[in-house]
Amino acid sequence: MNKIFFIILILINNLLANFTEETDLKVLKDLDIETSFINEPSFQSILKEYSSSQNITYYNNILKKSSLNAQIVREEIENENLPQSVFFIPMLESSFSNQINGKKNPAGIWQIMPQTATNLKLRNDEFIDERLDLVKSTTAASSYLKRYYKKLDKWYLALLAYNCGEGRVIYGMAKASLDKYLEENPSKSVDSTIRIYKNYLAEYKKNKSGLSDLYEIYNQLGKRNGNLGFSYIVKNNKANDYIPDSSLVYIQKIIAFSMIANRDLFKSIDKKSKYQLEKVKAHKGLQLKSLANIIEIGR
Repeated sequence: MNKIFFIILILINNLLANFTEETDLKVLKDLDIETSFINEPSFQSILKEYSSSQNITYYNNILKKSSLNAQIVREEIENENLPQSVFFIPMLESSFSNQINGKKNPAGIWQIMPQTATNLKLRNDEFIDERLDLVKSTTAASSYLKRYYKKLDKWYLALLAYNCGEGRVIYGMAKASLDKYLEENPSKSVDSTIRIYKNYLAEYKKNKSGLSDLYEIYNQLGKRNGNLGFSYIVKNNKANDYIPDSSLVYIQKIIAFSMIANRDLFKSIDKKSKYQLEKVKAHKGLQLKSLANIIEIGR
């Protein structure tokens, strides 16, 4: 009897292990990251750190306290058909707290900069700061990410661009594309096209001009060859400074959070808020005091 129970236990453990591995790999696939990245030592270290009971309890409490904000973000992600991992951007940016630290600084759960807010058509003046509007800021952040994805063609690059900027990301990816190409084709280092590409990189580094030229390098040498992955960037970043280390850690934390969530360890992630948010079109000239009286706020 004990032997049968032991065999059943082994089978259950194997099934659970296979399920965990499959859901973990799906997180990587959804972000357009090669599945082999799961074995990257730096990532495994981050996953282990954030899988600790202390960290899970800490982030569960954040989700519990911010259930309304988290609920809005989840619904928007589903509506916009974004990768589920996007949910954890506000976790890292603001702990889902609708905060502001001065007009010239990032604000809201998505920590949007003033100039970015203007580009996204969010009102930000002495009367209104729509970066603090949960619905509008989440819609704007979704549009921002989709814009980056359209340009960069990989979700993990879109998330990186959200964190450290489009120019920094495409410069790093163009440089990495050229480096990897020359590793595999050392005889091409004197090729006229390669010399032009090197000049493009030098010009951008010096004057921050020629963004379209960097896209040409990335598209011709990185995307076309199809062998430039996230693992290459992470492994070679210290020597070449492709992407800020903090941004690479940022992406790996998002991946780790997503895998932990898929293992059903964030028990508060589906917690429904006791409040419901509804969009209501108010007539022009309606005073906030009148609206507050109608919905019995401040009584």
